[in-house]
Amino acid sequence: MLTGVNLPLQGIRVLELSVAWAAPFCGKNLSFFGAEVIKVEAPTRPDGHRGSINPAAGGFTIYPNGVPGERPWNRTGAFAERHRDKLGLSVDLNASEGKELFKRLVALSDVVMVNYRAGVMDRLGLGYDVLKQVNPGLVMVLLPGFGNTGPYRDYSSYGSNLEALTGAAGLTGYPDREPLNSNLTWPDPVVGMMALGTIVAALRHRSVTGEGMLMEYSQLEVAVRTLGGFLMDYSMNGRAHHRIGNRDPVMAPHGVYPCQGEDQWLAVAVASDAEWRALCGVMSKPELAEDPRFADGPGRLRNHDALDEIIAGWSSAQDKMSAFHALQAAGVAAGPVLAHAEHFTDPHFRERGFFQEIYHPEAGTFPFQAVNGFKLSRTPGRNRRSAPLYGEHNRYLLQDVLGLGDEDLAHLEARQVISQVPLADSPRAL
Repeated sequence: MLTGVNLPLQGIRVLELSVAWAAPFCGKNLSFFGAEVIKVEAPTRPDGHRGSINPAAGGFTIYPNGVPGERPWNRTGAFAERHRDKLGLSVDLNASEGKELFKRLVALSDVVMVNYRAGVMDRLGLGYDVLKQVNPGLVMVLLPGFGNTGPYRDYSSYGSNLEALTGAAGLTGYPDREPLNSNLTWPDPVVGMMALGTIVAALRHRSVTGEGMLMEYSQLEVAVRTLGGFLMDYSMNGRAHHRIGNRDPVMAPHGVYPCQGEDQWLAVAVASDAEWRALCGVMSKPELAEDPRFADGPGRLRNHDALDEIIAGWSSAQDKMSAFHALQAAGVAAGPVLAHAEHFTDPHFRERGFFQEIYHPEAGTFPFQAVNGFKLSRTPGRNRRSAPLYGEHNRYLLQDVLGLGDEDLAHLEARQVISQVPLADSPRAL
């Protein structure tokens, strides 16, 4: 077993059956803090973030220098980011031999995490009722898009359609334009982070009681909870919120303003009269603080259009970084809008060790996000390895962990129950 030093989840083994981002994000964090996380893929159905087996250069999938290479499934950026520090196992769970191998691993594991559609594991004959017989102390986590019950249970989901169904897209954008998705699919990491906390809680519960647990998340319902303020305002006050662009229901001025250069922007948020006076001082316009239109918060909200014009007139002549520091020094919340490339040279990210260079044997060395927004003082997590090559740890897991011999592995490969390369199609009848 791969272990770390002074890591809180050392000795915990997790089987991750995942697609997209929610479970992978959770699994990545579990691995950062010492768990042995095993990414399970099917020989004929590799993870979608590995891209196409036969990609066309210049397609959507991100490859180093835009080159797919001889084994493109091992070179995609999304898979390399979301599955760092994990082990890779390729096994066909539709095959009876594959099911038995999986059950044997379950018997030696602590957590099984799944974000397939509702009912997939039951249809495979690997639902919780079956697996808890194999391992009564198992913690099983299901992360279907819409939960395991209800009229939407069989629908597929992705962060983008969850943003629409939660109503978040209806709140995002400008009042005179269409609703917008965030383009980040943020429900996935929110679900993944919540699952991380409850898995740790379930493991603590098991350490006291010896009991395993089944946990089911509806990704839709988790995402809706992030909009609790809007829901409560409607249920208590009958007030329905709508798109307001970069403005705020209370703070004014509140927006994103142009700066020197092409597509350069600065975000500014003023929460009090004192902050408004400070902003006027930085803009060298102290007289604005005495303007009756802007004397208090409600007045500034009513005259927000005029404020935007005044601030944009000032900011358009400013360097966004210089303006950011000047406003912060005066006590005004402000921040530059950074392009992706700017994150890698930002002094704050560099000082806090936000990025870590990681070597991948088929993709090369690149900086990756080192931690996911929190640090533990006594047992800080850290990335210890790159994302696995396809089927990279078949031999370790099946021979060293389960005790199979060379002939057993040869038989499984011949039957295409396991593979170290994605298979376009399997001739074996299921």
